[in-house]
Amino acid sequence: MRLIHYKFWKISRHLNASKSFKSSLWKKLEANLPQANLIAYAWFEPPFVRRLSGVVAGLVLVATSLTNAYAYVSPEVAEGALLYPLKQAWEKAEEATKITPAAEAHFYLKKLARREAESAVLERRQKKATKTKVQLELIEQRLEVVTEKLEKDSDNANQKLGHDLRQRLIKRQKFLETKLNKLNKARSKNFVSAVPATHKTLEKKLPD
Repeated sequence: MRLIHYKFWKISRHLNASKSFKSSLWKKLEANLPQANLIAYAWFEPPFVRRLSGVVAGLVLVATSLTNAYAYVSPEVAEGALLYPLKQAWEKAEEATKITPAAEAHFYLKKLARREAESAVLERRQKKATKTKVQLELIEQRLEVVTEKLEKDSDNANQKLGHDLRQRLIKRQKFLETKLNKLNKARSKNFVSAVPATHKTLEKKLPD
């Protein structure tokens, strides 16, 4: 019996595939199998490669999450920025979940604060804020509608929220009026300072 086991063992030693055969087989599989299906044959990969793939996938996931968070909360991601469409997509998705006037009120207040901060960033960078201004007007309109609903609500908490919203809208209006007055004063000052210079230029051009 031992002799039979020995003979089987001796024969089995010569039945293992050689390294060259394994390498040739893998090349044929790569050439003939669709690239998308190669993942299904990941058992061919060494364990450290699979672990490395998992680490890379985890890092990509974390990086994506951090990018989304940065795009959503940072005022530096303003109109014209590469990540700005991502911020708008997140806001649109969040807005769809707000189904009560109170929830809408809190959401639009946050959105108003974001657009105001972005507008300040664009002003500092001396860049156009055309779309941001349009969005601010739309937010103000929606806040006005929500405020009226809350003010008419029988719930005391909602009435208080409506009152707070009304004060916020008044504050926003005063801010815009102050900004407009400063802009008009600056334009008027520039116009007055430009008039004497224009007169001098005309005097030089007129013949004696």
